Amino acid sequence: MLLAVASIRFRVADWVIGAAGQVEALDVNGILAMAVLVPAATTIYAVRRYRDAMEIREELARLSLRDNLTGLPNRLFLSEWLDRELRLARRRGDRVAVLFVDLDRFKVINDTHGHDVGDAVLAQVASRLRQCVSDRDSDRVVRYAGDEFLVISREDPGRLSADRLARSILTTLEEPFQVGPDTLRVAASIGVALSDGRELMAGEDLIRQADAAMYDAKARDDGRPVLYDVAVHGRRFSPTTLEPHLRRAAEQGEFRLLYQPVVDTATGHLVSVEALLRWDHPDRGPVSPVEFIPVLEESGLIVPVGAWIIEEAFGQALRWHQDHPGRPPLRVAVNVSARQLAQTGFEEHVRATLSSIPVPPGSLCLEITEGALMVDIEAAWSSLRLLKRMGVKLALDDFGTGYSSLSYIRSFSLDMLKIDRSFVKGLGQSAEDTAIVEHVIGMARALGMTTVGEGVETPQQLGELHRLGCDLSQGFLLSRPVEAAEIDAMLAAGLPLGRPGPSPSDGLPPRVAPALGGATHQTVGVQPAGVAPAGVASGAPPWRAER
Repeated sequence: MLLAVASIRFRVADWVIGAAGQVEALDVNGILAMAVLVPAATTIYAVRRYRDAMEIREELARLSLRDNLTGLPNRLFLSEWLDRELRLARRRGDRVAVLFVDLDRFKVINDTHGHDVGDAVLAQVASRLRQCVSDRDSDRVVRYAGDEFLVISREDPGRLSADRLARSILTTLEEPFQVGPDTLRVAASIGVALSDGRELMAGEDLIRQADAAMYDAKARDDGRPVLYDVAVHGRRFSPTTLEPHLRRAAEQGEFRLLYQPVVDTATGHLVSVEALLRWDHPDRGPVSPVEFIPVLEESGLIVPVGAWIIEEAFGQALRWHQDHPGRPPLRVAVNVSARQLAQTGFEEHVRATLSSIPVPPGSLCLEITEGALMVDIEAAWSSLRLLKRMGVKLALDDFGTGYSSLSYIRSFSLDMLKIDRSFVKGLGQSAEDTAIVEHVIGMARALGMTTVGEGVETPQQLGELHRLGCDLSQGFLLSRPVEAAEIDAMLAAGLPLGRPGPSPSDGLPPRVAPALGGATHQTVGVQPAGVAPAGVASGAPPWRAER
């Protein structure tokens, strides 16, 4: 309308000036048009700029509440939203369940395949979590941090519903992930916490409870979710307060070692032990290795504590050799972290320990995970070559989880492959797992390496390992980690700890393969040494609670 008015030719000024006879008539149409158009255009421009700015502001606000990689709500979104949901649930008398999902050993994927592959796996994990709650409009999936996710149920789930959801998530994540040519496996641990429904809780408190339960699930390592119990988890350390306690523990000698037997699969006789670190806090009692080992690693305390482990384990190996001279030396295995392996002077410390503790050659073994081996190939090769020259045996732990190159395994001249419990668990039940274990054993035999099956929990698993020709076995079926005195008793008795039972592969003849000492595998009756206590798993990775 303004433009229409401005376009009319006004002669008002011409008439006024002409009547006065003072000057010539002036056409001021352009001036009048400018007087109308400029303010109008300025207003339109300002409105558009304001609208664009508001849209950008809204988009930035939306992006700040979303994780760029997965598209899930992030931690910033969670802080206010969860507190609001807890208030609403309290008014309704409902409960809110928080499921803390942590991917196990995800760092190995980043270290061996690179962060691009790791990011692709995280995106697929997020997609699967969304699918688990796709028919539950009241639930949300949040990327909490790194490889940690939260699933929050805003309805009143009750214990059974939260447990069913957690088990559904675990089952979904067990399926392999395909990233380009790579097929990757990712396991998870889930802790569950439920709001009271009557008393108001802060969202951070509920998340902290779920986190504590998740660490318990990692410690059990049995593939089951764990519900937060204040009587059990209420005394747990937080990661931020744990480091000073660990420093004091190292200074005051609160750490100790347990030893888990490793037996000849064919005969059941004890041939070696693995040293496992334990911590007894003076006030809180035993602390789970899953809780304190990561802090040792991150803080660097693993270097002095690891040095103590080597000295203590080697000294115990010498005492066993001296106390039982009539039998072959019992080999003692010690776990070595990537940080220790990269530490300047690590080989010299081992050399000095061997000089001061004259244990028989070949009775000492250092176990390195695939992830530690692949962090720095050149440094690892240099360290392992020097250790081999000292007569130290080398084992690759948790084989099958780190995806290291087979050429590296051959180059490092390793003596032993320890097959990860995740594959042993499926023996006789999963054709895929059985095929993987069979091929690993065949490859190790071709390379002149000894194989160890970790996490043996049933006679059937032991029987299947025997049928496939696995040399050694380790797990709760045979023995839990015990004090050095109990190993003494086992050595004195000289009895088998367990023998392989019937294989689930009906009708298949046992494979004949030489065991250590030249024995031949023969299938015999089941003679387990013991069964794992309920809720405790046996095949945890190095530094964990048990194998």
